[in-house]
Amino acid sequence: MPILKDNVLISLAEFIITCIGLGFACFARVHLGKNWSSIPEVKKEHTLIKSGPYQIVRHPIYTGFLVGIIGSALMIGSFLFFYILVVVLIVFIIKIRIEEKLMLTRFPDEYTQYKKDVKALIPYIY
Repeated sequence: MPILKDNVLISLAEFIITCIGLGFACFARVHLGKNWSSIPEVKKEHTLIKSGPYQIVRHPIYTGFLVGIIGSALMIGSFLFFYILVVVLIVFIIKIRIEEKLMLTRFPDEYTQYKKDVKALIPYIY
């Protein structure tokens, strides 16, 4: 890896991956607006957001953070970040299950269709 770490283009690519991931997460958070909450909940005037980053994946904040962690792991070059990635991914999958049960309760038909149309974390894959 020392040859790769001395390569400015690879370092720049790793930095860009990190920035894209974190930027995507921030954009998704702003786009979600008043529907956002730090804990999974359905608010009184909750609306189902399916536009912007939410038309790419159902959980773009999580996707963005995961991409940011991957970029950081590549920049730092430490396997510790990959362990962190696995732990964070497990936590996000648990939160996704909780959030999606809530959304199905609030928007049973619309969210069921949304789940069919848009993948959870990775476009076209998962």
